[in-house]
Amino acid sequence: MTEIEQGSNLGAAAKCADWCVILILAWMAIPEMWTKPITIGGAPPHFFVTQVLCLSLLMEGLNKRGARSGLFWFMLAAVIYTAVRAGFALDRNNWDFKFFISDLWTIQILVLGFLWARRRTLSRIAWLGRRAAAIIVPAAILTMAGLYLGIVVPFDREYSDRVYTSSLWNIGSIAQFFWPILYAERGNKRLHRTERLSAASRYLGICAGLLVPTALLIAVYTATRSLLIVTVVSYVAVRLIEPKRTTQQAVVAAFVLVGFLVAGLTLATVTRAKGYSVLDRFEVTDVAREGRGLELGWLFDQLGSDFISGWGFGSLFYSPIKYHDRPFEAAPHIGIVTFLFKGGLFMAAVFVITPLAMSIRSLWDGTPRARAAVGCVLVYLASASLSGGWYPYQTLMFGIGIGMAAVRRRPCTEEISMVELPRLEWHRSVGAAIEGQRS
Repeated sequence: MTEIEQGSNLGAAAKCADWCVILILAWMAIPEMWTKPITIGGAPPHFFVTQVLCLSLLMEGLNKRGARSGLFWFMLAAVIYTAVRAGFALDRNNWDFKFFISDLWTIQILVLGFLWARRRTLSRIAWLGRRAAAIIVPAAILTMAGLYLGIVVPFDREYSDRVYTSSLWNIGSIAQFFWPILYAERGNKRLHRTERLSAASRYLGICAGLLVPTALLIAVYTATRSLLIVTVVSYVAVRLIEPKRTTQQAVVAAFVLVGFLVAGLTLATVTRAKGYSVLDRFEVTDVAREGRGLELGWLFDQLGSDFISGWGFGSLFYSPIKYHDRPFEAAPHIGIVTFLFKGGLFMAAVFVITPLAMSIRSLWDGTPRARAAVGCVLVYLASASLSGGWYPYQTLMFGIGIGMAAVRRRPCTEEISMVELPRLEWHRSVGAAIEGQRS
């Protein structure tokens, strides 16, 4: 099926859910100097888009009943437990209602991403990824040009030694998530080689192909170490889990990989925004004195034995890393620890250990969907282990990766490809012949 035919098979609720995902990601690609001041009742607009996504998925689920997911019920139980747990630690968790809603939103969108991906084919997820790429790639170029010309100004001016804006970091992270998906799905294009591509299709393809270079360029331009590391690691990992290739294909892939790494390191060496490159930041990094590691030490000192049960949604801890001179923070910079901080071992098992185990299991499947799921989950776990991870758009993409890994059979909304159709017709004819003989 073509993308147009594929989209026509979806109901209105499913299409609305798809565009809600695109709107959330597109909003994160706009420089925060324009988006931060815009709120509705104190909440950012994409919070309400998330609620529309929730309603759309609920309506879609009522219209098309698929197989039940055991993992969904474990997720729901972990969310309820973490919300209730906050009430039993009020004497020590510095609870704040604003951050309670923020934490709940962050985990809600993860679950919604999981449900959304379970009901979508890989080709439909890639359809969305190409449209997201068509938005974020030009947004990255325009934002970097705006920073250079002084048109775009960082909202909080926290990084005086770097040319930086949060929207660029968001774009680089989103590009990292979608590249494994589009790379795994690219083989389906063989079915459409005879089709004449329109100008719009060519534009979508070009932007999709620029996701990795865009993430690399952003990492170098903004001197962001974590973005550079995750871009390189995810690129190498996705290349390594490719199915068996001929010797010629393996050699070409090796040359492309080496060229990618050399180009990235060369660009990082010669590029010095404000006289400070990403390699300079690596050189001055002292792992023993890294603020993020010290922050984790402070966090676990405050938690004590409560790391087993967590402090619940809305809990805050005292951090040595001051941001806007706040005395408390809702999540550590190494965001993957937040699951343990909020919901203890139960939440960490459901949202970290289980997805990791599912990804390892998916490696044995070797299907394009499994490879896309592994790449997506890997990007999140690597990113959240270095910097960030407790942002709604990141948990959304993490949920999409988990949702792809959770489905080992065909999703209820998946279309039948032209390659599988003759095989299906053959099985039907054989079955009809057997039934005829029995009668």
